[in-house]
Amino acid sequence: MTNINQKAKEAAAVLQLIKDNFRVFVTEIIGLNNVQFHNELDDTLSSHLNRKMAIALPRGFGKSTHLAIAYPLWEMAKNHNVRILIVSNTAEISRTSLSAIKSHIEKNRKYQLWAKAIDDPKGRGVLPQLRPDINAKSIGQPML
Repeated sequence: MTNINQKAKEAAAVLQLIKDNFRVFVTEIIGLNNVQFHNELDDTLSSHLNRKMAIALPRGFGKSTHLAIAYPLWEMAKNHNVRILIVSNTAEISRTSLSAIKSHIEKNRKYQLWAKAIDDPKGRGVLPQLRPDINAKSIGQPML
């Protein structure tokens, strides 16, 4: 019985680590291979001290993958009532990010298991649902 209890405690600790640490979530659940500046970005996002921030990186450096796909997935699993606005240069980029988020919710087994487990430790929890409030708009167009 002690071995089962120990394994349950270890599993709970891993679930909590992923819930608390965006870098661990990105590498273990989303499956990204971070380089050092991604680790720094992910650690910044994990910090509760950084409520607002602006991030500028060149094209192809993973901004959309980390900020418009992985971060919303992480937050949605932790809080099913969270509202997230994805702002991109074009509406098509926002739609692509939304499609990737939907794909992870529907097809990423690791994400499904983790999201259900943090909602209910017995794994009977529910997955986040996408409920878009507005259509994607490109810059210069009104949001509502």
